[in-house]
Amino acid sequence: MRRFFLMKSLIGVCLLFLLCPLFAEGQGLGGLGGLLQGKNKSKKGGGVSGFADTLGILFEDATTTLGIATQESLLKSYAEAGLKHEQNRTWNDAIVSYKQAIDLLENLRGEIKDSGTKESLVERYLWIYKRLVKLFLQQNSPEDAFAYAERSKARSFLDQLTEAGAGIRKGIDPNLLAEEQQVHRQLQDAWKTLEEKVNAYNASTSLPERAALQPELEGLQRRIGELEQGLASLQRTIRYKNPRYADLKYPEPIGLKEVQNTVLEEGESLLEYFWGEQELHLFLAGCESFQAVTLPVREEEMVSQVDNLLKSAREESESDFPLAHSLYQQLIQPTEPFLQNTHTLLIVPDGALHYLPFEMLVTQPPETQTKGEARYHEAQYLIRRYAVVYAPSASVLKPAILYHAEENEQPAHTFLALAPFTEKLLYEDRTSNLAFLESSENEIKTIGSLFPSSRKYFLGSEAVKAVMFEEAEDYRYVHLATHGLLDSQRPLYSGVAFHDDILRMYEAFNLDLHADLVALSACKTGLGSLKCGEGMVGLTRAFMYAGTPSVLVSLWNVADKSTSVLMIEFYRNLTAGLNKAEALRQAKLTLIDQQGQGGETLRTLVFFGVQQDNREIPVTHAHPFYWAPFVLAGGWR
Repeated sequence: MRRFFLMKSLIGVCLLFLLCPLFAEGQGLGGLGGLLQGKNKSKKGGGVSGFADTLGILFEDATTTLGIATQESLLKSYAEAGLKHEQNRTWNDAIVSYKQAIDLLENLRGEIKDSGTKESLVERYLWIYKRLVKLFLQQNSPEDAFAYAERSKARSFLDQLTEAGAGIRKGIDPNLLAEEQQVHRQLQDAWKTLEEKVNAYNASTSLPERAALQPELEGLQRRIGELEQGLASLQRTIRYKNPRYADLKYPEPIGLKEVQNTVLEEGESLLEYFWGEQELHLFLAGCESFQAVTLPVREEEMVSQVDNLLKSAREESESDFPLAHSLYQQLIQPTEPFLQNTHTLLIVPDGALHYLPFEMLVTQPPETQTKGEARYHEAQYLIRRYAVVYAPSASVLKPAILYHAEENEQPAHTFLALAPFTEKLLYEDRTSNLAFLESSENEIKTIGSLFPSSRKYFLGSEAVKAVMFEEAEDYRYVHLATHGLLDSQRPLYSGVAFHDDILRMYEAFNLDLHADLVALSACKTGLGSLKCGEGMVGLTRAFMYAGTPSVLVSLWNVADKSTSVLMIEFYRNLTAGLNKAEALRQAKLTLIDQQGQGGETLRTLVFFGVQQDNREIPVTHAHPFYWAPFVLAGGWR
C-alpha cells in the first residue's frame, strides 16, 4: 500500500512536468484541462469525472515537489479551469478551482524572495481573489466571501517583510529559528534534486535507466515527506511558544465568528471594504449581525474622487463639501440601516481608501447661505456621529487585542516622550533641513503634567534613537513629537527622526514594548506602500508587533501648534476615562468647534532627496487640514 502511494505521487510529478507546459501555452483547457473541468453531464452542477478526480489528486500530491516556475504553471491551469467553469455555469467547480489556485499563489508568495517577481505575481493573479469573493456572494455564502477577502489582506504584510529582509527575532528561541531555516534549506535541496531526477527520467528512453532512477525518486519522495512532517511539527512548536511571530510567519486570517466573539463589543461595527473587478464589496459585522453589500462603484472613479478631496484637505483650500457628501453616500450611507446602535466604526479599507480619513466625510452638506469659516464649524462631519478606528486587516486585531490583554507584565511607568526638534538640525544624508518644532516641547510637557508621578522627557540632543530600545519598554504611553521620513521605493526603510539617527520601520519590529499606545505626532507616518495587492502597512504594524495594540499616526503634513492642541486634548480625554477612539474623536471636535490663534509651522515630511519648505500659515483649526490626518490604528479600548 505504501509503495502504491509513493508511485501515485511519482506519477503525479511526472505528469506535471510533461503536461504543465500545455497549460502555460493555453492548450491544457482543450485537452487535459477539459478533464479537470469535470465535463460529466450526469452530475448536476458539473461534477468532476472519476479519472479527472484521480488526476487532480495526483496534481495535489505533487505540488510541494515543484519548482516555482512549474508551480506557477499549475496555478495558471487552476485559474483557467475556474474561468472555464464560470463560462459553463458550473459554479461549485469554479470555486474549487479558484481555491486551489489561491493555495498555490500563497505558497508561491512565501517562497519567492525577489520583490519584483513577487509583486508581478500578485498583480497577475489578484483577480482570482476578486472572482472567488464574487462567486461566494452570488452563491449566498457571504461568510466565505469575507474569509477570502480578509485572507487577501492578511497575507500582504508577510510579503513586505520578505521584500526588505526584515529580521523579526524578538522573543524567539534562536535554536528554533536555526532549525526552521535548516529544514527549509533541506526541502529546497530535495525539491531541486527531485526535479532534476524527474527530468532525467522523462528524457530517458531506456527502460533500464528508468528502472535505475526509480529507487532514487522514491527515496527523494520519502525524504520530502519526512521533512514536511518535521517542518509542520516545528511550526506548531513556534506557534505554541511564540504566537506573535507565528501570526506573521504563518498567518491564519481571522474568521467572522472570531471577529464577533473576540474583537467587537456592543455598539461597535466592522466595515471591511474589498475591491472587486467592477464593484466594491462591503462586509458589515456587529456582535450578532453580518451583512454583505455590493456597491456599484468602480475603483478608478473612487481613486479620482479621493484624490480630489484629499487635495483640498492637504492644501487647506476650500473644502469640497459636495464631494465629501457624495463619498459618504457611496461608502457609508448604504450601511446606516444596520448602524442604528453603533457608536464606533472599525474600518478596514482597500486600495485608495487607505488614504481617506472617513471622519471628514459629511453626512449632509452645509447650508448654502453659510459662508467662510462658519461652514467648517457647522459641517456635519462623520466624526460627529461615530468614533472611527482603522486596521490594515481584521486579522491584525488578533495579536493587537488578545495578546496584549493576556500579558502579565505591565509597564512600570506611564508617560515617555521624545522631542528631538527643540533646535534646528541638519542630517548629513539629507538635502533638507528638518524644521525646529516650536510647540513640541510645550506639547510633551503639558501632556506630561497629566501624569505627574510617572513621566520622563527627552528633549533635543537627549532624544536619541537608543532611548526607544533602552527606555520605551517600561512605559504605558510612548509619545514621539518629531518628523516622519518616507521612502516610497523601500517602505521598510521609512521611519521617524531622532536627534542622532532615524528609527527605520524594520528596526521598529525589534523593539520590546509593553505600551498601551504609541503616538507618532509626526507627518505621514501612517501611509504605507499602496502597490497592487498590498494595504496600508506603515509603521503602525511594526509598533503593533513590537508590543503595542494601538498606534496614533498622521496621514499628511501636520501643523505644529494645532497638533499640540489636539494631542493635549487627546491625552486629557484619556485620563478622564474615555477609550482611545472616543478620546481622539472628542479632541478632533475640540479643534472643529474652537477658533485657532497665531501662526503655524508645518511638521514637514522629508522625501529622500526633495527639498520641502517650512511655511508659516495663519490658522483656524476647524478645517480638515488640522484634525483629519490623525487616525487611530489597531486597538481602541
